[in-house]
Amino acid sequence: MSTVLTHRERWALSLSLAVFFGIQAMQLPLSLFFGKDLWPFAPYIMFSYLQPARMRRPHVVLHDSSGRSQLVEPGHVLPIEFFRANVLLRSIYSPQSDPRPKVELARAILTRLRQAPWDAFDEVWAAARPSPGATFTRLEVTFCEWDFTQYRYGADYSPECEPPVFSYPSIERSPHP
Repeated sequence: MSTVLTHRERWALSLSLAVFFGIQAMQLPLSLFFGKDLWPFAPYIMFSYLQPARMRRPHVVLHDSSGRSQLVEPGHVLPIEFFRANVLLRSIYSPQSDPRPKVELARAILTRLRQAPWDAFDEVWAAARPSPGATFTRLEVTFCEWDFTQYRYGADYSPECEPPVFSYPSIERSPHP
């Protein structure tokens, strides 16, 4: 059994499709002009702009029982999407935040890295791993500045890191002369 559309139904369907595709075609230029998504038509504005050439981001320095240290991105110490891990660390370890969640999160991170490291899946990065035969003993949260104007394709590049804003377990630091 075939269905034949009447002239009026074909006209309504054509008009509906034209309006739908017209809105789809206009959403990107409009969202770029206004600088935000036009819900419910979201073209993912997060991909519609360039990152600045210099970025300040949180990082974690992990120390293991063999005496080695490694600087890692937040996505390697939290089993959540890498872009959410960055925001979470930035908000919890900001100078204005309550110290209790800082200690609780650091304790949870070290415990999870020691007992149940995870593998990468989708947008979740794999857990950082200590040196062979070692375990993580301490972590520090620091902020590092990435200057992408200094990056050269194929060359090693490291960010400039500030002194740690938090250490767990805490250690006494001697003041610098």
